[in-house]
Parts: sequence; structure tokens; C-alpha cells
Amino acid sequence: MFLTLDVVRRLIGIITALMTYFWLVPVLGCFRAWVAKKMGDDTPEMLGFLTLDPFTHVDMIGFTVLFLFGVGWGVNIPIYLNNIQGRFEIPRRLLALFSDAILGFFIAVLAAVIAMAWGYSYKQLLVAGTQPPSMVVALQYLLVSTLNFSMFLMIISIVQNSATYIVWLASHRTSFYNPTVQLFFLFGPLFIYIIFGNLLYEALFLGVGYLSTLILHLIGIR
Repeated sequence: MFLTLDVVRRLIGIITALMTYFWLVPVLGCFRAWVAKKMGDDTPEMLGFLTLDPFTHVDMIGFTVLFLFGVGWGVNIPIYLNNIQGRFEIPRRLLALFSDAILGFFIAVLAAVIAMAWGYSYKQLLVAGTQPPSMVVALQYLLVSTLNFSMFLMIISIVQNSATYIVWLASHRTSFYNPTVQLFFLFGPLFIYIIFGNLLYEALFLGVGYLSTLILHLIGIR
């Protein structure tokens, strides 16, 4: 009686968003902790983030936003850049900071490759919710959710970790857990996201689309 097509589509959207959140956020978080350890900083491991346990990586605000806007974020995993010393320290620090964004990009590309190999374009995927509910539409929702989540989390990582690196370069403090820097982490990335968020999203969207099309051409599918 109450399960109209619109209600079912919304339910599919919520379920696939939750499914995406509970696998993507832990994978990105654990990968970030693993790369940080390999680069010389075991802070994330000591804080317990070197795990795929989804509840370790859940951020309650980000999880709440998930229900409001369909995307959310996980816990910000800190990296103590002063622990990363020695040869090639600058690229190693940058790799540790942006490792989750890099992995997120490749996950988005993989989702796009699967979708386009399946015969859908980006545009067709993004209107999947207008079709009658079915297993195919549910898979489309999952692909769309993976694409959106990956790009959203990439933007969050790029903005937040750029701010982290700028503050670290400017202060050279032994720890960036002081009140001044924490205040910057709270408001600085927000303003950067508001100003440059759309530009970053468009750039990532084009990059994912171009690379996925190139991969399909190289393997002879399209």
C-alpha cells in the first residue's frame, strides 16, 4: 500500500548509500593507515585505524550527513608528518597524506569502467532512479553511489590534507594537535570546499570519465 515506486527508489538509494559507506570508508581509511606506516608514521596504527572494521572508521557527523544528502565521510585519520624523515621525505609525506584520495580515484575509475562496459554512459547512470525498481537499477544505484562517494571523499581528502600540509609547513610544530591548528582544520577546509568544491568535482569527474574511456578503448570494449 505504502510501497510506491518513489518510496522503493528512495529505499534503494538509502540502502546502497549505506552499503557503499560501510565498505568504501573503511577501505580508504585502512589504506591510509597502511601507507602512513609504510612511509614512516605509525600514528594511525597506534590509534587503531589499521583495520577494516567499519565501526572504527565511522564519523557520527559524516554518518548523519549521509542520511540527509546521500554522501558522508569517515573519521579523519591523523598523520604525524614529523615522523616521516629521511630520503624522499617530501614525496613520502605527500603520498601518506593523499593516499586515500589516490585510492578513491582508482575506485571511481573502476566503477566507471564497469558501468560503461555494461553499456551505460555517465548520463544514463545518473538518471537510473527514474527507471522502475529492479535488480539492474539496484546495481546502477550501487555504481552511482560508488562514483559519488569516491569523488566526494577525494575532494574532502584533497582539501583537508592540503590544509594540513600548509599548516605543517608554516608552523613546523612537533605536533599539530594544538588548539590553533585544530581551529584551522575545523573552518579552513570548509571555506576551501565552499569556494573550490565544484571546480574540484568537475575536474575529478572529467578525469575519471577520460581515464575510464581510455581503459575501455585499450582493452577493446568501446
